[in-house]
Amino acid sequence: MSKVGGKDTINSQETKPTILVSEKLGEAGLELLRNFGDVDCSYDLSQEDLCKKIASCDALIVRSGTKVTRQVFEAAKGKLKVVGRAGVGIDNVDLQAATEFGCLVVNAPTTNTVAAAEHGIALLASMARNVAQADASMKAGTVHIILSPNFWCGKLIIFTILFQN
Repeated sequence: MSKVGGKDTINSQETKPTILVSEKLGEAGLELLRNFGDVDCSYDLSQEDLCKKIASCDALIVRSGTKVTRQVFEAAKGKLKVVGRAGVGIDNVDLQAATEFGCLVVNAPTTNTVAAAEHGIALLASMARNVAQADASMKAGTVHIILSPNFWCGKLIIFTILFQN
């Protein structure tokens, strides 16, 4: 690499790393990867197909569906430098084999904390509003809907829908 204007540039003799993305990622993330290397998006690979493709890859990006086994590291023949797990946990990567083959394994443990918190709040709201019971009574055909006006400072602000069996 050489420096041009304070930035690293790749010499014409050097090639970009090949990055295999085996499961769907957001387009913004893929664009970042494309700026750095040659990205091969091959989804839903069988273990056999993954072993064939990995031999020419420097990096592998997975989520929870791809199992990175000892066979994958053996098929890479030492070329694979890093396995990136887009999400929490690395239980789908054989860490012992990765260590033996000198491959770094990284993950993104905080990627879904906001989504998990939002889901928890939605579940609490669902329980407070008896959504499951309302759904069951709607499906059973035993629901009676009552519109209840809500006033604040003498002004109508919202109608609440009350479900009654």
